[in-house]
Amino acid sequence: NTGLKQILVKSVYPKELAQAIEKIDCQFWDSNIIFWPYDEDGEIDALLEFPNSIIGIEVKLFSGLSSDDGISNGENFPPQQEWETIHSMHQLARESRIVSRLGNGKEKLLLFIAPDPECTMIYQDTLDRKILSSDVQFGAISWQDILASLRDIKMSTPYEQLVLTDLIRLLISKGFEKFRSFELGMEIEIDLLKAYLFQKNAFNFADAAKEKKVKGDMFYEFR
Repeated sequence: NTGLKQILVKSVYPKELAQAIEKIDCQFWDSNIIFWPYDEDGEIDALLEFPNSIIGIEVKLFSGLSSDDGISNGENFPPQQEWETIHSMHQLARESRIVSRLGNGKEKLLLFIAPDPECTMIYQDTLDRKILSSDVQFGAISWQDILASLRDIKMSTPYEQLVLTDLIRLLISKGFEKFRSFELGMEIEIDLLKAYLFQKNAFNFADAAKEKKVKGDMFYEFR
């Protein structure tokens, strides 16, 4: 009740979806959560239903999607009428249809939670293929961003703080701590237009970029 809304708002991508979550006016979120509700299209991990909105959540830890059929209604799809687009058996496509059916006039969101970089890649691939129900907004949340959000939350009671601390420790133990800063061990002014050489492990970002070893939209860890 205290933290879930804050985590979703802080972590969701794209940020436009944060506005839809922010306006949900509900004090007791635990009363609105159903886990693994049965549906002919499958069992989504969690469904949160409110008077004016519905949120479906699919969670992955270290496994991939349970089903995919390679179907795409994207740019390379043969021209046809909109109503003729092919229904995919892709797991997220099926779950978007669940949210669409149950939404019944409400604002509909489907959120996909997974570790980065898989979370980003699956999110973008799913969007590009245009296999989701058109009335469902699709968002992604990485476990790394959830951990970062948990660290920003302030709890008002020792009990809540204990739960929060345990969750943070759990996600760290799963390997979801994301890079935050270089510990230089000295006072130094960093010029954003310059490259820096870290002598201990000797990695030069400028040289690596020239050799095309560093790629955009990827994640790098300095040890």
